[in-house]
Amino acid sequence: MPNARPWIAVVLVLLLAASAFGQTRPPLPMIELEACTIAFTGEAINQGRWGGRIALYDASVDVTGSVTVLTRRIIEKAEHLVRWVRLDQFESCLKRWRFAEPGDYEVSLRGGTIFGPVWLIDVTRGGRGILLRVPYR
Repeated sequence: MPNARPWIAVVLVLLLAASAFGQTRPPLPMIELEACTIAFTGEAINQGRWGGRIALYDASVDVTGSVTVLTRRIIEKAEHLVRWVRLDQFESCLKRWRFAEPGDYEVSLRGGTIFGPVWLIDVTRGGRGILLRVPYR
């Protein structure tokens, strides 16, 4: 993917900035990240101001760093948000990431009109983590 390389650089800069400004947990080592394109559904436009934690996933990573299993958890009282976001795009993006260590990770997607023009992707494992801010416009 030749056109993905500039986005990878942008994401890495955002990771470094997040580490330098207030991230209290140790950083999570990654091999390759790709900025995720996540669109709203047409239905989302008519919903006014909304947002929060939209989706929560358990991701299993093998020894090559690839995501082998991605399972979405049900978030009580927030499942109505799922229908306004193209989660298939987010899931496809996550499956292209490469992690530095095998194991189980938790991945959270936050966003919506109250967050402004960004998605917040939080990845954690064993007290370490990263927080990505990815523009959606």
